[in-house]
Amino acid sequence: MEYDPFGKLNKEITLFHDGIALPIGNVGPVTVHDLLSNGSVRDLMDQFMKEDPDGQLYVEAEEEFFSQSAFEVALKSPDNTQPYHWEVGDQYGSVGSVASALSMFGFGFPHQMLMVQAGNPLYANILLNTTARITCVNKNYEETYAEEKRLADFSISSSYTPRTLTQFDLPENVLDHVSKVELKGVTLDLPANLPDLVRSGSNSFFRFSYKYKALVALTESFKMPMTFPVENLNVELGQFNLHECQLSFDLVNSLPIDVKVEDIRVLDESGSVDPGVEVSSGFTIYGGSLESPTTTPVTLSVKSLDGTLPDIHGIEATVSFSTHADSVNLPLSTKMCLSVKSASVIVSGGITIPSHVL
Repeated sequence: MEYDPFGKLNKEITLFHDGIALPIGNVGPVTVHDLLSNGSVRDLMDQFMKEDPDGQLYVEAEEEFFSQSAFEVALKSPDNTQPYHWEVGDQYGSVGSVASALSMFGFGFPHQMLMVQAGNPLYANILLNTTARITCVNKNYEETYAEEKRLADFSISSSYTPRTLTQFDLPENVLDHVSKVELKGVTLDLPANLPDLVRSGSNSFFRFSYKYKALVALTESFKMPMTFPVENLNVELGQFNLHECQLSFDLVNSLPIDVKVEDIRVLDESGSVDPGVEVSSGFTIYGGSLESPTTTPVTLSVKSLDGTLPDIHGIEATVSFSTHADSVNLPLSTKMCLSVKSASVIVSGGITIPSHVL
């Protein structure tokens, strides 16, 4: 009978009893779209926010709030062979329904611009007298800012495209959205022989309209709790038969958002929470900016409750977001992100390497 002197030996080897750090690479970036992935907010962002060439997010709106046929106006004139002083009256339009919806979630709007325009359907100049006014409201629909401009004997030239009457450029510290634009006491002085001067078709209407644009920021009222998944991780711990280890990494944040991590759960390969793995939590990642990102060093204890640690394929974190105190009116950009750098697994007590790995 053959004798195998090694048959009863344990072929597993335990190394690095004093500890070792194993690099596991970098994760990220997590963008502003990823972080604000709450259903209602994400839908609004995807549908209505746009991105300029520099990556800044903005909203815009354009709407006509007055239209009347020049031929109908000609019927009002007592004598079309004479000039006609038309008292149009007060006109107003609602602005920024998208901005209104976003403000309910704590978004604000720096660098707001509203342009008031008019369409002249005649082959002649006309004179306008009015006062243009805009108002801003907060999420409780309380008026927080107003501005008006007097337009006296303002000449609107003949044109197939709308002409700009005035433009409001709001102060940068006004974050409540423009809610309404008004033209108060509008009068138009029209030339004689009005029916003969009207263009045909769709260009035969007197019109007032506006164009609105604003960048998007987070106000001090922005707060959002949510469950945030980080998938497609590949931390291969299972082969080392570990009961406990530490994950160490730096979180680099250029988003103007403080992220408080309240609870972390490990996901298995199917994406379900693994109840057999416990992860420490309770830390805050402070917000920064593209020019001055913050770096938060984090060390997490990962422990198996019923055996050895498996491979980690993903995590799910319960977090709460709030606006960083110094970044209340900082415009959001798609270039802002949260990234994990210098990630490593710190193992104490040695790594056990199974025989099939040798």
